Amino acid sequence: MFPYKNTFILFFALSIVAFFLYKQSINPRSWKNYVRTIILYSAIAVLSYLRPPRWEQYVGLLILVDVAMGQQTWYIAKTYL
Repeated sequence: MFPYKNTFILFFALSIVAFFLYKQSINPRSWKNYVRTIILYSAIAVLSYLRPPRWEQYVGLLILVDVAMGQQTWYIAKTYL
């Protein structure tokens, strides 16, 4: 129902990509997996730009995958590092 949903998601994804590119450039040897987030949100930006059928479901799935993988990275770093 939001009239500018595509533009909002595209801007949101690109701002996250820019932020994590900046964080990766500051500390490239961090235990956090910034590259995964950059790749996933770049894919989200491409999907929101191209808008294939059912693109909203794909975008939501990619965001959930990023959250789940982030939790796994946090657990591994907390437990084994």
